[in-house]
Amino acid sequence: MKYLIRLLFMICIFDEAHAQKGTHTFFGEGFGPGGVYSINYDKILFSTEKALYSIRIGTSGYYREVDTNKKALSIGFPLMFNRLKPQKNINHNFEIGAGIGTRWAHYGDELTKTVKRRLFFGLFGFIGYRYQKPTGGLMLRAGWNPVYSIFDDWFLWYWPAFGIGYSF
Repeated sequence: MKYLIRLLFMICIFDEAHAQKGTHTFFGEGFGPGGVYSINYDKILFSTEKALYSIRIGTSGYYREVDTNKKALSIGFPLMFNRLKPQKNINHNFEIGAGIGTRWAHYGDELTKTVKRRLFFGLFGFIGYRYQKPTGGLMLRAGWNPVYSIFDDWFLWYWPAFGIGYSF
C-alpha cells in the first residue's frame, strides 16, 4: 500500500513545472479493471505528434456476499498504461491500454462451506473511446476491457468499462 501511495505521489509531481491543463484526470469507472467500480487518477506523461501516453492508478473496494448471510471486503488496485490517439476533432480520442491489477478479497468455497482470503492478480486490456478536451474539463470514456486471471487461468473477454471524470 505504501508503495502505491509513493507511486501516486511521484506521478503527481512528475514534470509539474511543464504541466499543461488537461494532463491530470480524476474519474469514476463502472466495471473496468477495478471490478464493479473504481476511483482513478490518470496523468498524461508525454505526447508525440500522433498520440498521448498516460498512466493510470486506481482503487476500488466493496463488500460482496461470500456465503449465506456473510459479506466480506474486496479491495483492488488497477495500474494501466494507455495510448490516446486524437481523431480529427482533438477532443475525441481512440484509447488503447494494458495493465495489471491486484485484488485482495474473501471468497466463499461452496464445497467446503468456508470463506478463504485470496490475492488475485490479473492482466487487463482496454480498447475504447475517450472524450477529453486538451484544456481540461469533462472526461468521458467507454470501451471493452478484457480480463485475464494469472493464477486461476481464466479469461473474461466481454467485460465492458465506462467512466466519467474531470481533467485539469
